Amino acid sequence: MTLWKGVTRKVASDSVVYLRAGLATLAGLILATGVNCAHATELVGRVVDTMGEKVFESASVQVNQRRDSVSTALTDRGGFFRIEGLSSGSYSVNITLSDGRSFAGRAVVNGARRTQFVEFDYSRLVPPSDEDDY
Repeated sequence: MTLWKGVTRKVASDSVVYLRAGLATLAGLILATGVNCAHATELVGRVVDTMGEKVFESASVQVNQRRDSVSTALTDRGGFFRIEGLSSGSYSVNITLSDGRSFAGRAVVNGARRTQFVEFDYSRLVPPSDEDDY
């Protein structure tokens, strides 16, 4: 009987042992891949202004960890964004609106959760100025 890589076994029990060892290796590889994926979390969020009852379309959302940019996304028509592949930890989030205004927030990612939601509210994160209509 010919097995992987041209190895020939005459005794069926040896073939079964070799096959089981190969499956165990494959199962270990799949398990290791699953473990690595389990630590990745997607951050789903929304950029809004609850005081002005607005959502911000086409806002740039940049996620940083220890001053290094990790990922960037744009918000959709509903103000939503999605950033995938984050590990557990604390992130700073810089948001630049389509009109050039910018503000920042923080997100703490729990790697035990596959999806985590966060809302960045412009009216709560940016102190009002004399020009604002509130």
